[in-house]
Amino acid sequence: MSRSNAKWAKPCYPRLITAFMEIDLLFGSFPRLATPRLLLHEITQQDWQAILFFYQNEVLRQYNAWAKIETAQQARQKIRQFAQEFQQHKKVRWGIYAKANQQLLGNCVLYNLNLDTNQAEIGFNLLPIYQQQGFMTEALSIILDFLYQNIHLTRLEAWVMSHNLPSKNFLTKLGFLPSYQTLKSKLSGEDYQEFIVYEKLRD
Repeated sequence: MSRSNAKWAKPCYPRLITAFMEIDLLFGSFPRLATPRLLLHEITQQDWQAILFFYQNEVLRQYNAWAKIETAQQARQKIRQFAQEFQQHKKVRWGIYAKANQQLLGNCVLYNLNLDTNQAEIGFNLLPIYQQQGFMTEALSIILDFLYQNIHLTRLEAWVMSHNLPSKNFLTKLGFLPSYQTLKSKLSGEDYQEFIVYEKLRD
């Protein structure tokens, strides 16, 4: 097995074995999930047009640290980046697809996985046209179930810009609570933005 970017503590051998099993489950092959209306799986090069449209959406860009994607080549490179991050055990980015027509609606990403503290960060985006229809609740709920049952996470964080009221309300409905506020820049060289960090502890 290749060296993983996920972290774990040293000497506890039973926990170390469990950690390797969890890493293999998460990063061995891409974890495919399904709900009554959705399929969650890896974003592929076939989706380059959807990714181009996604990263050009001004509503989403005002809430995310994204550089604008303007060409097919940039969209394809972004998808290669997603695959590389997964292969390097850095991130799992689920594409959220409608079962009915295979349309890419949004994505959910798990990153900063730490097996020492059993916690990680999660992010999510959904095209505005598909919001307020329960799709993200459906998607994130199945992801949370998968993580809690198989990776044994005890804490998840989600960083939200302080003015992003829809995401703040959505996280609250899913049982996330505001933990602290912090400042960071959206992109290198830009002014700092205020973020609220939400957390969800395993029941």
